[in-house]
Amino acid sequence: MKRVVLLLALTLSMHARADEKNRSEIIGRIVAAQHLQQMFEQQQQQSKATSEEFGKSLFQNMLTDLGVPENKASPSLRKAFSDYMARCSSMFSVEELVTTWSSLYGKDMSEDELSQALAYYESPVGRKDVNASQVALIEFSKVMATEGQKRMQKSVSKFVDDIKAATKK
Repeated sequence: MKRVVLLLALTLSMHARADEKNRSEIIGRIVAAQHLQQMFEQQQQQSKATSEEFGKSLFQNMLTDLGVPENKASPSLRKAFSDYMARCSSMFSVEELVTTWSSLYGKDMSEDELSQALAYYESPVGRKDVNASQVALIEFSKVMATEGQKRMQKSVSKFVDDIKAATKK
């Protein structure tokens, strides 16, 4: 009896692993069909470019708000701020983003539903959908970065004002 139970458990375990491997392969194909790696790379490049520009502006505004002339800001302060902005703009690698997305995608979908989704993304209209998403993502990122900069500058200015007020007490 123990052998039968052990054999049954082993068989079920092997079947579950095969199912999981098949699901992973389908999801990997969906990732490829959606061009997620390229989309994440695009987004990261846009984010880095925006962060660099924003960082320069933010640094200048902070100096102005603190009453420090730009020529009085030390090179080490500039480097520390620049390094900070670089770290903020790329906290995750593209591989980490793809792996995390893949591990979360389709948890509530059956293998058949995943296959249907894959068929869609590999179809002509699915490829057009992916292309439209990529184009929209570029513009979306620019719009959000611009608006984010405006909001962050207001927030930093308010923060600097609060620091000034707190240190005068």
